[in-house]
Amino acid sequence: MITGDECELRLAEIMKQKGMNKTQLSKLSGVSRPYISEIANDLRDNPSIFIVSRLCVGLDCTIDELIRVNPNMDMAEYRYYPSCS
Repeated sequence: MITGDECELRLAEIMKQKGMNKTQLSKLSGVSRPYISEIANDLRDNPSIFIVSRLCVGLDCTIDELIRVNPNMDMAEYRYYPSCS
């Protein structure tokens, strides 16, 4: 699991840049306004990739723009396993 120390969801920042409120983003993304509010106010951690992708659609941005990864994160603790085939 990636924690808030490792990455930051820049939802509130991008909404402000685009002059968008939570109701507008909800209509454009299909994500409920209360859920958006919880994410923007750091009350909900680790939204699913589906939610993140829907927010990107509503914000007209890429996942790279929405999620800022800490460049000092130690990737050695993450293990990648080859797929079973």
